Parts: sequence; C-alpha cells; structure tokens
Amino acid sequence: MVAKGITMPDTGGGFIDIAVAPGAPAPTPTPTPTPTPAPVNGAKCTVNYTVTGQWDVGFNTTINIQNNTGTALNGWNFTWSFPGNQKITSFYNSSITQSGQAVKASNVNFNANFPNSGSYLIGFTASYSGTNPIPNNFALNGVPCTRN
Repeated sequence: MVAKGITMPDTGGGFIDIAVAPGAPAPTPTPTPTPTPAPVNGAKCTVNYTVTGQWDVGFNTTINIQNNTGTALNGWNFTWSFPGNQKITSFYNSSITQSGQAVKASNVNFNANFPNSGSYLIGFTASYSGTNPIPNNFALNGVPCTRN
C-alpha cells in the first residue's frame, strides 16, 4: 500500500502536505473560527465630579472620567449640562466650550488617545449665583456615563 500525497490549506494561509492511504477518504480541513469581539453591552463611562472648593460666587471642580466603552478612543468629547446658571471661566486638561447650560470638554493633544479602562482628570473654575447643583447627565462620545 502506497500513501498518496494531498496538499491542503493550513490555518495560517499556507499549505501542508498530508499522506493518505489508498482508498481512504481525503481529510476535510476544519476551518478555524474567526474570533468574535465581545459585545459592548452596557458600554459606558464612569464619572467622579468633585467640587474641590466653593465660595459665594464661584467654585473649582475636578472630573475624573473613566472610559468603559469597550474600546480605545482616538479623540473624545465629554458633555454635560449644568442644572443652574454655572459659567466656566477657566479649565485644564481639556478644551471646554459652553453654550448656556450645555458644556463640551474635548481632548487636547496630549490626551487624545483614551484607552479602554483608562481615566483622565479634567478640571475647571466657574462662577454661579444662588445654588450650585451637580450635573447628572454626563456622556463620553455620546455614550451615557454613570456618576459615582
């Protein structure tokens, strides 16, 4: 009995030679499944909003943003709306724009790459009158965030 050679594709894109006994059926290659990315159910970010100092007409705040979206972000926008009349006067570790109560903090050059499970700290000084309620409607690139 003489073995007969068959060339079959391997899983790495090349080919392998297989010896098959005469009369034996040719082996069927088993395809290697393509990994499926894990679903990003519950994708979110987590926010720690901390008023670090407050006086009668102003306050300082830090916001620690954690990216739990399931993917690294190359460029990011973090948004929220103030529930009162707060107005940002200075900021750091982001570029902030404000229109009425709506605020958008965007990355700056040194923190544009936001890895999944990574966190960034941004901060600002703002003015207000009356009360200074804490916002609850935070989002990272449109993905709602949970406030700790």
